[in-house]
Amino acid sequence: MRITATQIAEWAKTKEAQGSLPRLVRRLAHAAGTPTQVAFPAGDSTSLPGWDGELASEHNSPWVPWGTPFWEFSCEAPVTRKANRDYDKRTRQTLNEVHTNSTFVFVSARRWSQKARWLEEKRAAREWVEVRAYDADDLEQWLEQSPPVTLQFAEERGIAGPGVESIAKHWGGWSQQSDPSISAEAFFIDREGAREQFIVDLRRQVEVGQPMPYAIRADSVDEATAFVCAALLAHEDLSAASLVVTEPGGWRFVEQNPTLRVASAARPEIAEKPAYRNGLLVIIPYAAGDMEGHYRGSAGRGGSADLTLERPLIYKFERALVSIGLSKADATRLAATTGRSWSILRRRRSMNPAIRRPAWLGIPQADALSTLCLLGGWSDDKAADREIVPHVSGRTYEEVERAMRYLARALMRKD
Repeated sequence: MRITATQIAEWAKTKEAQGSLPRLVRRLAHAAGTPTQVAFPAGDSTSLPGWDGELASEHNSPWVPWGTPFWEFSCEAPVTRKANRDYDKRTRQTLNEVHTNSTFVFVSARRWSQKARWLEEKRAAREWVEVRAYDADDLEQWLEQSPPVTLQFAEERGIAGPGVESIAKHWGGWSQQSDPSISAEAFFIDREGAREQFIVDLRRQVEVGQPMPYAIRADSVDEATAFVCAALLAHEDLSAASLVVTEPGGWRFVEQNPTLRVASAARPEIAEKPAYRNGLLVIIPYAAGDMEGHYRGSAGRGGSADLTLERPLIYKFERALVSIGLSKADATRLAATTGRSWSILRRRRSMNPAIRRPAWLGIPQADALSTLCLLGGWSDDKAADREIVPHVSGRTYEEVERAMRYLARALMRKD
């Protein structure tokens, strides 16, 4: 995935670019791993008075200066005129003891042929300890060093990735497929501890240098991956170095981009031959009941997950449903009929018929559900239960059990 300076310069002509440029640079700064504090207002907030951006960095990098540099962003043309206007205004309005000890950074999303001459003049004035300027060509180079940021920027421009997705797109694709949409705040109700544990585990694993694959289990594979994405999005330094691999070919993208720190497979089978290298954590999602024979956890526990997502308590699930716009009556009813499962709720409330009626309903083993509905359940340890199942189903007990086990795997994998 490559974004060219020409594409960036064309984007600079659009209405959205002015509000999105600070967001792009903010992501890039986090991906560089240097900021300790960042304030880059984006979107509607770009019209607020004051600097376009401020950050604090303890390290000097090719892109992010040491100390507390002050940033100005622009998509205007001609670039030199805008750069001069911003430079003169900020120098005049900033205390002398501040600007003589700080760095001024001007960023334009356009190509700037006079950039070198402008930099030479401003640096010669010695009004700031350092002056930097970036244009579309510089942003192209910076993006080359930050593949997850490049991927998200490309998706926002309508350019698809090669078997990979940004975590923002993947979370949006899962959470917005129901009516109403599932918010991250609602999704994490009664799961705050699991979210915190996941982030702690992730940071510890990445720091190890050679992390083992990390298994996470939820009611469905999709829900497990959605949890990973939503949790990472709350930490810009991690989200800027993470992505989701949606097809086996996506691992080639991961291998070619060593700055990636976290790669989550969208499904377990995608991770059968993942990329392995120092500093890369591979996350594998599983559905409940679908661990055996697939994975040995980082602690060597065969068939177990590193993190299992429990369903919320019923009153907390009701509160979560109310928070996304459902009435109290609907929330109470759905909390009971879905078993407090986000995967089941999403399927039932989906606007997509393919999700509302999943493929597993069409498999031959699905007829075993009628037996389950009639009996409600049974125990393999009780002889009486084993005797009554054939009378109700017209099939042997072993046939019904095999069908139910197969159906359970298919249901939890596809739900």
